[in-house]
Amino acid sequence: MRSLLAAHVRRVALFTGLLLAAACATDSVSAPMLTPDQADLVKVATPANGEQVVKVGGRQAPLKANVSASAFIGPEGGVLRIPALGFELVVPRGAVADTVKFRVTALAGSALSYEFEPHGAKFQVPLIFRQDHSYSSIAWGREVSGGYFADSKKINQNGKNAKVAEVLPGRWNGTWIEFEIKHFSGYLVSCA
Repeated sequence: MRSLLAAHVRRVALFTGLLLAAACATDSVSAPMLTPDQADLVKVATPANGEQVVKVGGRQAPLKANVSASAFIGPEGGVLRIPALGFELVVPRGAVADTVKFRVTALAGSALSYEFEPHGAKFQVPLIFRQDHSYSSIAWGREVSGGYFADSKKINQNGKNAKVAEVLPGRWNGTWIEFEIKHFSGYLVSCA
């Protein structure tokens, strides 16, 4: 009887924690940190086709149109920025063997989503996707991750979710949300 009561109390505590952490809040109240097992319950549902459904982090203000930037970056590395959106793509030394024209496009709407060129590019050293938290509606300290999408039609701008082919571990670095990219097309910021 005692073990049944203890198990019930644990389930209630877990459920309460999941409810508190389930949405990407815009307020300054931070939710309790989740264990990896709990975060998986909140963040990811896997449909039959193998894609994962994730909650998409939002922008402070939706973009009315796509915003793009480009830069030539060589083997020595560099950074491609969209300062007005608090976005950076860090290309470390050795990621590319020759000079490459990198292009990033922030997609119109409220989702923190970007498309990258050259499409299909793979990198010898992972690139770092960086989004300044102050440009997002994600409460600081929430669990964050990256999501790879091959088609922007997989992002539901109104429903705040997306179907992604990969979920990448994210981290906080001061006010930056970061994750590593090993290949291109589209990436978004996901939150628990």
